[in-house]
Amino acid sequence: MPRWEVHLTTGLGASILISFGLLMGVYDRGGMTNVLSAAGRYLLPLSLGTLALLAGSVLPDLDGRGMVRWFVGPLAGAMALVPPLAGRMFSGNVSGGLDFLYGPGARLFLFSCAVGYMMLLVPFEHRGFLHSHRAALIFGTVWGGYLLFHPFFDPVGPFLAGAMGYLGYSWHLALDGKL
Repeated sequence: MPRWEVHLTTGLGASILISFGLLMGVYDRGGMTNVLSAAGRYLLPLSLGTLALLAGSVLPDLDGRGMVRWFVGPLAGAMALVPPLAGRMFSGNVSGGLDFLYGPGARLFLFSCAVGYMMLLVPFEHRGFLHSHRAALIFGTVWGGYLLFHPFFDPVGPFLAGAMGYLGYSWHLALDGKL
């Protein structure tokens, strides 16, 4: 089975290909001006989808005994903090984003880190449930559903980010031969 670095590298390559392919499809439909306007609309969902794809490409290994398990806390904190912070920053309210980061954002990050580390207490069987398509579907659905609660997304953005999370998780399963 590949090491977690291999999963992370292939996930990064997949996210670059998906982003490039989406932007080329937008270019093909309407020229460069349409690319710039659509890129602004899809930049945040693509970035959050890339975060989910990269996270999903290593999350199935939480049932192992490797060092990747200890990154689950900060990863959960970052995945909870980045969407509301990025939404405030992308909407042009930089000072509101910084106020959020120093106030409720810090509490959200710490709470999510604690929840992520509590996941280590669940006795997962090695190569068990976390190495299944059901877990991949749950991860993509939860990530897309979490993004739907933020008012700065249209419904396409969370669907795209959730699908990228599912793809990253499935990519890990394919590399492990569990597909």
